[in-house]
Amino acid sequence: MSEQLGLFTAARNTDPATSQVNRDAFRKKTSQRDIILMTYKRHYESNLLIFSDGTDGVQGLTDEEAGMGTSWLNSNMYDHRICYWKRCSELRKLGFIEPTGETRLSSAGQPQQVCKITVEGRRYVSTHL
Repeated sequence: MSEQLGLFTAARNTDPATSQVNRDAFRKKTSQRDIILMTYKRHYESNLLIFSDGTDGVQGLTDEEAGMGTSWLNSNMYDHRICYWKRCSELRKLGFIEPTGETRLSSAGQPQQVCKITVEGRRYVSTHL
């Protein structure tokens, strides 16, 4: 797991000093990635169905649905430069959420992949948040 976190340093060595100061932002409990991951966890817990074969039947979220399920919905996410789609991409790369194989249409009518939180994502939330 610590190897996975190393994939995302917030700043490259060549980035300015202001970026270097914030390079450990992922570990902050209020990071955008953590907020998105908590949205996936809440969705998982509130929609959990376990089938007799042990699989779960939770429908996942699109990136847009995950972004709209956060507290940012009550603020103007565009004024705050919140990029929920980027945070979701990072969570997929970390293995904390994964595509379910289905798609749904976004508010703009474009197909988006649906993802759900993984066991590793749930483990991260329970031990770090």
